[in-house]
Amino acid sequence: MSSSSISQAQTPVAQANTPYILNSTGCSRERPRVFFSAGRFLVWDALHVQALRVHRIVGALIGALPMKKRQGAELGIPLLLLFEEVLLALEEGLCEVVDGDSVLPPSGAAAQDDVGGTGFCPIMTSCCDWQADAISPLSVSAMRLAGAGRLVHAQIFRKLWECGFHVTNAAKFGGDFLVYDGDPFEHHAHLIIHVVPPARQLRAAERVCAQRLAASVKKLAVLACMDGASVSFTSLDAHSQIQPTDLRSLRATDNQRY
Repeated sequence: MSSSSISQAQTPVAQANTPYILNSTGCSRERPRVFFSAGRFLVWDALHVQALRVHRIVGALIGALPMKKRQGAELGIPLLLLFEEVLLALEEGLCEVVDGDSVLPPSGAAAQDDVGGTGFCPIMTSCCDWQADAISPLSVSAMRLAGAGRLVHAQIFRKLWECGFHVTNAAKFGGDFLVYDGDPFEHHAHLIIHVVPPARQLRAAERVCAQRLAASVKKLAVLACMDGASVSFTSLDAHSQIQPTDLRSLRATDNQRY
């Protein structure tokens, strides 16, 4: 998904006449602001990160801590969000999404201001200026059009979210979503969700791989697919056979809590 594709799909949206709510740094807004930049959705304000987490929009911190730059165990802002998280938050009115590339200087200016041939150029404005700048937000229809290839994932993410789960990215476990019974700071994930495209059947080898990987990290592999307009879930048992599953009954056990 590129920044230009969202900009081209954008429809005119009236700017909200809402006042800023400033924190001690003067950066926060009434609604959390998500910047779409270089194909990624980023949140740069710590209060916005906290506000989204209250609504179970978790994301992943990817920034270096100012006092601990040479380590990767603890990370800070910006917060990286999945497309599915951003679309749901936008549909629920929990955030606004703006084109972060629009606050960068034009390419000609970048070449002119290049610092010592490094490819970096100074942005002649403070951090708070561009975080609170008046940028037209992207519409829900523009987001859905630009992310058309992820709409099935977005519907499944919404279903999990509506069931009261915390949901994060499961790429490191070979799945699509990790499901937590509570805040990931306090719980281990207990489900690995694999999104199965419509009209596709998983091969036996794929089912075995998904089940064994989930079992090795004490989780349950769950297959999610669209059944018409509704979402259906099935789980893989110890023999990699598909079993009907009531998602609401799949709650974590006590030993999956920190």
